Parts: sequence; C-alpha cells; structure tokens
Amino acid sequence: MARENNQRMVSIQTVEDTKAIPKDVLESERQEIIQKNGSDAIFQQEYYCSFDA
Repeated sequence: MARENNQRMVSIQTVEDTKAIPKDVLESERQEIIQKNGSDAIFQQEYYCSFDA
C-alpha cells in the first residue's frame, strides 16, 4: 500500500512483501514470541505492520 501527495509518500510493506526473512526463520521467531508473550501480537506488529492486536 502506498499513498502519495505533493509533500510525502508512505509505503507499508510486510515481511511477505519484501521476502527479507526466510519463512522458516519467521516461523521460529513467531513461536519464540508466542512462548514468551502468550500470543503472536508482537510478531504481527513487527513483521506484518499490524496494530490490531
């Protein structure tokens, strides 16, 4: 998703969009976050730009 106007541009890209981290590493990180915090809300925030949790 990108929005533009004359003065600024915003682009939100998830880890799926950039493919910067391999899926197996992501799943390992997700499991670690769930084990530590009881949910994957922080994972969703950090890797998928989601603030819904």
